[in-house]
Amino acid sequence: MSSIKCALIGLGRIAGALEDDPLREKPATHAGAIVDNSKCMLAGGCDPDRKKRKAFARRWRVKNVFPNSSQMLARLKPDIVHICTPPGQHLAEIAAAVKHKTPLIVCEKPLASSYREAGNIKKILSKRRTRFLLNHERRFADDYLYVKKVITRQLYGKLVSVQARLFMGRSRTPAQIMLDDGTHMLDIIRFLSGGRFKASSVGGNPGRKGGNIYLFCRCGSVCVQMECGNRDHIVFQLDLSFDRGRIVIGNGVFREYKSLSSPFYRGARSLRKTGRSFSRTHYFSGMLKQAVTYLQQGGRSPSALNDGLEVIRFLHQLRLIS
Repeated sequence: MSSIKCALIGLGRIAGALEDDPLREKPATHAGAIVDNSKCMLAGGCDPDRKKRKAFARRWRVKNVFPNSSQMLARLKPDIVHICTPPGQHLAEIAAAVKHKTPLIVCEKPLASSYREAGNIKKILSKRRTRFLLNHERRFADDYLYVKKVITRQLYGKLVSVQARLFMGRSRTPAQIMLDDGTHMLDIIRFLSGGRFKASSVGGNPGRKGGNIYLFCRCGSVCVQMECGNRDHIVFQLDLSFDRGRIVIGNGVFREYKSLSSPFYRGARSLRKTGRSFSRTHYFSGMLKQAVTYLQQGGRSPSALNDGLEVIRFLHQLRLIS
């Protein structure tokens, strides 16, 4: 029987609308993950946009929709509140959830739209015991968790370098892409490497639509090269080079290679592709499953406030955000 009451702040794409994309792996949204989890119930949501409230209520068959979070939090008293608003609204909505003593906040990435806002969020959360999970969704996906195991167990030896490519159409500048999808990429590089970003340089024009930027840095002991910019197609991809192997992972991409005796050169070794693949990654359902465990058992958040702060700090250091 469902016992954990979940409610959403912001009723747009990531809250529930993307569930109707026929090509996306399901669940693909917060509402979809809640409905899919037998321990949770979708109690309601809020949004100042009347059309969004109406569409959400009809799509998810919920009666409790509100124009603002204060009304919703006071009425529903959810166990988990999912903040699905643009990042510039996160500070106010986190403050509201903390004020109403919500046990767990699940917040969409990025943590904030500026370094100053991120610092204020930290101050608010440090004053109360509200648990917090930032939805860097790839931390919960089966394919990336497999790669984390490969790195931790050194199945291919040491992770030496990462080459990253991030292209998200032509409608945004590289700086805008880095604040949105780039926070996913920076966080998953940190998650996999276990390090902290340092000693970086950036080339290109981050503020020009149609432009590209090139980032060179280290994350712990791992060398990172990253290209971010504009193409007419979407690419989110990491190419990880190990002492004895290679893994290419990204949106719809997984290729694994291991070092074996070469069929081309006597006395040498070559990378040969394995047969491993992932048809489903359970990224959203995995997120909520871990959120429920965190709510019930405590411990360290699987995607903590400090993880989000580190990404925002690095973007600020690169002068990609204020």
